[in-house]
Amino acid sequence: MRKLSYLFSILVLVLSHAMFAFVAYEFGYLTACRWTSFPAYTAFFYSIPFLATILICLVLSFMFYKRSQNKKDGKA
Repeated sequence: MRKLSYLFSILVLVLSHAMFAFVAYEFGYLTACRWTSFPAYTAFFYSIPFLATILICLVLSFMFYKRSQNKKDGKA
């Protein structure tokens, strides 16, 4: 269970960095392109699926960590 906790923690870090890179690229693209009809702030809407996935991974990581602690203590 502890390995799964570490896996989801690493996944959270990778997803957060990917989210920042993707949103920054889209924001720069929408800012630089004058012929788009979208305002630049719409690039931040791309972060919503990333944030939902990051939240799910954080919860799973916490749950797996707690289960590994309970197994180590002999409670489960």
